[in-house]
Amino acid sequence: MQAAPGTSGTPGTSPDRAPSPLRSARDTLSAEVLSGELAPLELPPRFAKTADDYLAGLLDQATSSKPAGYALVAVGGYGRAELCPGSDLDVVLLHDKRRNFAQVANAIWYQVWDTGVRLDHSVRTPKEMLSVAGEDLRALLGLLDGRVISGDRAFAEGVLSKIAELWRAHHRKWLPELARATRERHRSFGELPYLLEPDLKESAGGLRDLEVMSLTARALPALADVIHPPSLDGAHDLLLGSRVALQARTGNQSDRLRLQEQDEVAAVLGYADADAFAAVLAEASREVMWASADGWRRIESVLRGPPGRSAGRETEVGRQILLRDGEIALGPDADPATDPALVLRAAAAAARHEVPMAVSCLDRLERERPELTVPWPDGMRDALVSLLEYGHAATPVIETLDRRRLFEWLLPEWSVVRHRPQRNAYHRFTVDRHLLEAVAEAASLLRNVERPDLLLIGALLHDIGKGHGHDHHERGAGLTAEVSQRLGLNSEEIDLVVFLVRNHLMMSQVAQKGDLDDHTTVEEFARTVGSIDRLKALYLLTYADMRAVAPKVYNNWRDMLLGDLYMRALKVLEQGGREAVDPARRLATVKAAVRATLLAAAAPDCDVSAFLEQMPDRYFFTVPEADIALHFDLMRSLGERPLVCRIRHFPELEFSEFIVVTRDQPGLFSMIAGALTANNLNILSARITTRTNGVAMDVFRVSHWMGAGSMAMEEDRWLRVEHDLERVITGQQDIAGLVAAAHHVQSAGRKFVRHVPTEVTVDNRTSEQFTVIDVFTQDRVGLLFAITHTLYRLGLLIHLARISTNADQALDVFYVSDRAGGKIEDLDRMRELRAALLEKVEENPGAGATA
Repeated sequence: MQAAPGTSGTPGTSPDRAPSPLRSARDTLSAEVLSGELAPLELPPRFAKTADDYLAGLLDQATSSKPAGYALVAVGGYGRAELCPGSDLDVVLLHDKRRNFAQVANAIWYQVWDTGVRLDHSVRTPKEMLSVAGEDLRALLGLLDGRVISGDRAFAEGVLSKIAELWRAHHRKWLPELARATRERHRSFGELPYLLEPDLKESAGGLRDLEVMSLTARALPALADVIHPPSLDGAHDLLLGSRVALQARTGNQSDRLRLQEQDEVAAVLGYADADAFAAVLAEASREVMWASADGWRRIESVLRGPPGRSAGRETEVGRQILLRDGEIALGPDADPATDPALVLRAAAAAARHEVPMAVSCLDRLERERPELTVPWPDGMRDALVSLLEYGHAATPVIETLDRRRLFEWLLPEWSVVRHRPQRNAYHRFTVDRHLLEAVAEAASLLRNVERPDLLLIGALLHDIGKGHGHDHHERGAGLTAEVSQRLGLNSEEIDLVVFLVRNHLMMSQVAQKGDLDDHTTVEEFARTVGSIDRLKALYLLTYADMRAVAPKVYNNWRDMLLGDLYMRALKVLEQGGREAVDPARRLATVKAAVRATLLAAAAPDCDVSAFLEQMPDRYFFTVPEADIALHFDLMRSLGERPLVCRIRHFPELEFSEFIVVTRDQPGLFSMIAGALTANNLNILSARITTRTNGVAMDVFRVSHWMGAGSMAMEEDRWLRVEHDLERVITGQQDIAGLVAAAHHVQSAGRKFVRHVPTEVTVDNRTSEQFTVIDVFTQDRVGLLFAITHTLYRLGLLIHLARISTNADQALDVFYVSDRAGGKIEDLDRMRELRAALLEKVEENPGAGATA
């Protein structure tokens, strides 16, 4: 809203000024909510009453107790007396063309600003208020909830009455715009019942939907009980109480119910734990979503009018299934009691035409559902697969079935995953919604697999074991076997679906953590998979699963890793499980080809021979031939220089490659990692190669999406990296000090709150040659340097690093050896290593960049 003349913004309060009565009341009420002395729903009206009294006193003071022609009007949430601890005071000063209105306004606004409670304010005449209401939908919606706080009440109520008349008279103009705004808000904020961290106000099924439903009911009073049914009062109270508890707990304005706050919010509201609270909240918000969607369908039908409707016309779209008035209905001879597949055929028709199922249809399907036989009747499994094939269009239909408990009737195991939260920031959705998102992603891949039906069933069930304790993949495999038998799959089909569910995490874990250049890793993976058909199905399920987790989780980098593992495993399976060529013969062949390539480029034979002899054999199996020529040139050009660097950008894969050639020295990896960290670059992976003559070549892949803009457009940053690294390598700069200084700048103003537990594992089974260290923790600036510097101080050499970050979780994997090149096998040293890493990673982030 517009500020009064001569004002702008909301100045902060002086830290040494005594708290105002308004802020003190808010803080006291919040404390009482947290202590249990005050029910959350009691706070909004009491806070609103306190604000009313305070503002009334200010108006009385500003007008010398003569407020004729002036009125303070609360609008929006304040107008509804729904003031939460983080709410703004949304106020209009209405005046009847008074000359001194600016003086009166400023006298009020400045007093409120000094309270520390945020103010959204405007000054209007009746004409101005009506003009704004006629032109700005958002302003109009706020004014519709207007309530006179103080002043000339008859004067202000007359204006508010005209605004209400304006809304009813021009609803055909405004309702389509409000419908579009609602759809856009839902796209932006997602659906509250299925999000792990929903916005209690703006997400679909949240408080904003209830507000909109109330306002649209006023525009169409004849449909009021349908558009905004009284049955939603309980959902409103739960959502509002949750918002109060959240803001009392956090002390800020955010309506985002983050994972780390959910246990305490649940406790304030009287629930046993966050899961119990989340389930109740999801059910309530799902009712709001359904009522909102149904209300908008009815509103749009009214707006179209009789000519725009298909009243009386119906089309048969399946056996005993009709498309009538934009909804799926049952035919006159339909009999759900003797036709159990009818529910799935009707649902598939709704998905195919992207229309809802009529309430009467759902009522009959729910009321007349029969007992299901084992296995299912003929054709019923095909009907399920047909529904799943519609992908994203099937999701809202399945959720409608689930609301009526019809999906649970088909799949009793669904009851455990319904609205089940996943306690990490890696996932965006609850378990049930994640499963449907995975099905939708898999539905786009069906032409690439021999048995699309089994892929879809595997996607639907891959996390069905969650909620049954640890090892959800093993528990899920057992449940999947039971479900598959009910579906009527044969033993071979059951084996494939159970394999997919049991191993749905395996491919992503091997791709992101494994050393794919170690042929043993790929052979073991291929041996576990067992066949090309299984490999293809597992690859597609892994893709669908990762795509369904959250936006940006599956990026070009992960696509490359997954595709690389797929192609390597496919080659092994095509060759019968092992390399057809003896490794020694293969090495000789590769070296001969490299020699020919380098000599053809006019390289001296002595240099080429030395290069081939001094590089470790493993190098020639892991690097593309074109890159070997580049590496050879970089090593030849080192000479007496401290280092040689080369940057290569791969925009299509969203990473850049930073190659460093220098003389090896202890701690080199942490020096390079520190220089990159100090320049705010995010490392994806690193490979270390050291010649027998002491020259090291380290190749780091760095993400594009952590820096501002394209890496190719930030060459000055890469020059700083090279400059910093040279100073560190030559001893002119302490790397720990460089990272600590950069961390101080990068973290300025940020408050680090740890809510991801740290786990460190030391493993000698994954690799035949190296000890593998996994560090799972909360991501932060300087984390990689803190880990690698600790490994250096413990006397370990890093040979390979795989870095993975999802949301705020980091999983970093290091292949290490002792200084002699062997594994760390002494148990006491392994315990020392794990304890040192735990201590370093658990330090305050500011300490993570110290030596």
